[in-house]
Amino acid sequence: VINFDDRTVNATVRIPDDAFKYLHLTELEQVKATNLLTDEIIDIPSFSPNTPITVTLPAWTGMILKIQ
Repeated sequence: VINFDDRTVNATVRIPDDAFKYLHLTELEQVKATNLLTDEIIDIPSFSPNTPITVTLPAWTGMILKIQ
C-alpha cells in the first residue's frame, strides 16, 4: 500500500475470499504483521475476507505487510 499524498491517510485493504481459498489462508481473530519496509510490527484485530485491514500511512510512505 502506498500513500502518494502530502498528508497522512487511512487505507483499507480487503483480501477477497478467493485469495483465502487459493492460498489456503486461515481466518484468525488476532494476527501480527510486519511492515517489510520498516520492520514495524502491526496488530491486526481480525484476519478474514469479511473484515478489511485498515492501516495509517504518513505522507509519501508505503508498506508491504507480511502476515505472521
